[in-house]
Amino acid sequence: MELRIPCTLISEWEDGSKIETAALIHPDKNVISVLELPLDSPSTFKGALVRQSVCVGSETYAARANEDGQLCAVRTYDVFFSRLGYAQVEATSYWEARKIADETLKYEDVSWDDDWQSTDAQLAE
Repeated sequence: MELRIPCTLISEWEDGSKIETAALIHPDKNVISVLELPLDSPSTFKGALVRQSVCVGSETYAARANEDGQLCAVRTYDVFFSRLGYAQVEATSYWEARKIADETLKYEDVSWDDDWQSTDAQLAE
């Protein structure tokens, strides 16, 4: 059985009213599952849904649909980038070439690729 943490989904409407709904959040997938539908339907409120958030323990996060249409908490991720470059170095070994490159080459000595590809993303603490 997958672990799910109890939380509260908060829906805020254009007329200022709020609905709190019991829900569960999957900590790894970050997907929110609503346990029960609110008794009041959205049509009883004036205006449209303005925003949704989820309260998990003492933390509150914005909530929105992910690329698969599933409701998820919006959390902050640290995303790391790696830029590729190329330079020729004269050396007697792989290790010496790396040492020379690390210790003597300057930014302008490297032919840089203009692509910026992300290499990793981790949930920020």
